[in-house]
Amino acid sequence: MNHPPTALAQTGARELSTSSSPFVPGKPLTAQQPLFGRDDVLRHLASGLRSAQFASFNLVGERRIGKTSLLNHLEGHADRHLPAAPGQPPFVVVRLNLQGDLKSEARFYGALLSGVVERIPALAAEFPPRVEASAAECQQLLHRVNASRAAKVVVLVDEFECIFEPSNTAYAQPGFCNNLRTLCGDNHLALILATRQPLKEYFEQQKMTSTLLSYLTPLQLGELSPAAADALLTQPSDHPLDNRQVRLARQWAGTHPCRLQCAADALYWSQVQSETDAQAKARYEEKAANLCFVNPAHLSVLSSKGLSHRLKRRNVQAAGLALIGLGSLWWWKKLHWLTAALIWGKANIWPLAILGIVLLLLFGKVSFEQVMNALVKKTLDNDEEKGK
Repeated sequence: MNHPPTALAQTGARELSTSSSPFVPGKPLTAQQPLFGRDDVLRHLASGLRSAQFASFNLVGERRIGKTSLLNHLEGHADRHLPAAPGQPPFVVVRLNLQGDLKSEARFYGALLSGVVERIPALAAEFPPRVEASAAECQQLLHRVNASRAAKVVVLVDEFECIFEPSNTAYAQPGFCNNLRTLCGDNHLALILATRQPLKEYFEQQKMTSTLLSYLTPLQLGELSPAAADALLTQPSDHPLDNRQVRLARQWAGTHPCRLQCAADALYWSQVQSETDAQAKARYEEKAANLCFVNPAHLSVLSSKGLSHRLKRRNVQAAGLALIGLGSLWWWKKLHWLTAALIWGKANIWPLAILGIVLLLLFGKVSFEQVMNALVKKTLDNDEEKGK
């Protein structure tokens, strides 16, 4: 026999259907959703863009740290973040995403040209919007905008590291980056390029050079401050988190924005569905595992992923090869030339030390000030020992 649902069950079902969590796990925040802990970054970007240098930036941060959310807010609230100075042209913000349909340089320039013309319709007759365009056409457009003082163009590019993927052959390097540098010239536009690693590292991995780097100020996007993390967790809702739940969320997620969203969302629904803390934590761990990127640099070197990540670093590989080489030489040290070299090294320890310091200075591993401080400290230590 089917029994009608109890009043309590009906109330619970109705509450579940009408509840709406304010937390957004695993998705970029839209411009209409609150952004926590990024006011300083937005002010820094706005200050550079509004300066006489019309600065460009490389926004750096691991996956799920909030780069896209920040760009969404900068674009969606450009009037608030980038008000035009008296006597200066207004800012025009164009947003491009290299994970979208921009599969070639021509499409990139086409989207850039169309984005500018869409925001400055007076240029449409001279520069009609198009799917594909060339760097030269974009340069002509930007020169026209700059000469007429119609606007100051700011281009936000998300997922810029996509152009360096081995499978991506549509963006010729370093030509594409050099063209972007040319477009930045004479303050024609400012770039904000979002990448997971500093752009300099991608250039080093590709063994390429470009003066584009000299136009970009690196800006690291890290985890939230404790105060910002608490502000995120205590957002108003129909089931706000209490102090105990806020402490639980911080204990589980630290200050990582994506993990905090997952923890807060799990605790929110645990209230709605009358679940225990253990059930909420299991829900959080499942969400975090599916949605949050774990930076392998943060993992223990004893874990397989942490060790594998570190072994992929160039400096670790170079050190490993050096150790292997020295180990091999150690086994062959009976060779007369090596024995002679070791004897010479012992007899000429100071020239070797000076040579080593000079090499470190030349390669920029230490500064002259550091060397002098070390020498002074060593001299003082020796004087103290003699005094004793």
